[in-house]
Amino acid sequence: MSRDRERDLQAPRLGWQTLRVTWEVVMGDPVQVGRDVAAVHAIRLNFGGGSGWGGSWVGAG
Repeated sequence: MSRDRERDLQAPRLGWQTLRVTWEVVMGDPVQVGRDVAAVHAIRLNFGGGSGWGGSWVGAG
């Protein structure tokens, strides 16, 4: 777990944001997880923190 935390601290310096979701949540409501990820992505794009990726999230709508 400490290695995960080290990576979580390094990731923002490289432009990445860690979103932690349990397997149970992904399996229980995958559409909502997709919406949550898409919402974070949109916020990052609006604040200049995104890469400009123009894809779409499966199940998000």
